[in-house]
Amino acid sequence: ALKAQLNPHFLYNTFNTISASVPPEQEHTRELIADLSDLFRYQLMASKTDLVPLHEEFGFVANYLTLEKERFEDRLELDLDMPDNTRNLAVPPMILQPLAENAIRHGIAHQIDGGKVWVRARKEPNGLHLEVGDTGPGFKQDAAKNSNGIGLANTSKRLQLEFGVELQQEDVEPTGCLFSFVLPVIDVEVRNQRAEIRSKKFEA
Repeated sequence: ALKAQLNPHFLYNTFNTISASVPPEQEHTRELIADLSDLFRYQLMASKTDLVPLHEEFGFVANYLTLEKERFEDRLELDLDMPDNTRNLAVPPMILQPLAENAIRHGIAHQIDGGKVWVRARKEPNGLHLEVGDTGPGFKQDAAKNSNGIGLANTSKRLQLEFGVELQQEDVEPTGCLFSFVLPVIDVEVRNQRAEIRSKKFEA
């Protein structure tokens, strides 16, 4: 427990030290360091909560993909779509990032011309639909995708244990692959309000 408390503080302080040492004319580098710091801060928060609003999870994935785009430059095209009516719907933290990382690693990294990665959400009568896709070689061409690495296996198991839903995977045309799943519609704000009411009744 003590190490868990010390390590993040050491990490944040180190980020601040590095950021302070960056010359003013390299402001973009400072921004990248801040994005990286935010990633670690979100990871720490994620270990302490079961559900977060979708807009927080999307913000985390956007930071991650922005840093990856710095590496791949024009080889990586991003498309993130989060309609307003999904912003406050609840999702498990860190549920989308492993899928995005898989899309980068297996879908884009080995393509000479790169490709596109998208993360999309939509609210339907049967639930909150979430998908992460890429224009890489797809499952049929990439055996590594079918090996279910740690990230994919972890995500699949979390979805099954927490919601009883399956992580779907499929090839898309003309090329690429798609991961998708459907969560029950849970509004984080409403959930928190109900929890507060229950707590007050219990105290009374």
